[in-house]
This record gives sequence, structure tokens and C-alpha cells, in this order.
Amino acid sequence: MQKQQNAAHTSALLMNKTYTTTFKLKPCSEVVLTYYDKMSDQRDSIPPQKTKTITDRAAINRITSIVGHLPDKGDIMIKLGDASILETTFVYPDSAVYFTFYESKLKTPATSFYAPKHKEEQVLYEYLISLLNQ
Repeated sequence: MQKQQNAAHTSALLMNKTYTTTFKLKPCSEVVLTYYDKMSDQRDSIPPQKTKTITDRAAINRITSIVGHLPDKGDIMIKLGDASILETTFVYPDSAVYFTFYESKLKTPATSFYAPKHKEEQVLYEYLISLLNQ
């Protein structure tokens, strides 16, 4: 019964998540990774190709540490085609915030992208993909 209540609570938080305002995030109870092959799939409410919930404390701390080294503001705005999306959601007891990679390019809280790519951006993307594929 408790697992069902927790799942329902998490589901409600995910439906009301907001884009993060900073990459200086606090560790959370779980991180939800959601991958779409195409941006249009998400827009058209087509289920994601992969979803994974991370509850391992070490993995969450590593994600939080890497993302915390990234600046909140990028250098450029870019126009994207039907890019793949990796959405990373931090779930807290009373809220959920997320950030998104488009074709391995991280959209910052300021809604811009990095130019050139940050080392931590690539490290984070590769780590998240490895967790998603476990």
C-alpha cells in the first residue's frame, strides 16, 4: 500500500514539474530519466522510448555534483529540429524540477546553450545515458 501511495505522489509531482532555475541543485530522493527519440514524440504525447528511476544515493550525488559545476547561463541560442530529448527530473518531497538535453546539448536554466560544449556537460550526458541503459 505504501509503495502505491509513493508512486501516486511521485506521479503527481512529475505532472507538475518545472524547469530548473539553477544547476545548483540539492540532492533529491530520486532522479527520473526520460528519453524520447524525437522532440515531436513528447509534444504529441507518444510514450518515451525509455524511462528509468534512479534511487541509488551515490548515483544521485554524482549527478548533483556534475550538474552543480555547470553555469546557469549558456552562450548561444540554437534552433533545433526534431532532436532526441533526455529529460532529467529531480524529485523532492513537495516538488520536482527538470532539465533537458537536446541531442546531447544541455538547455540551461537561462534557456540558452553552451558554446563551446563544457566538459561537464558531456560527462553528465554520458553518465545519464549509461544509467538509462543499465
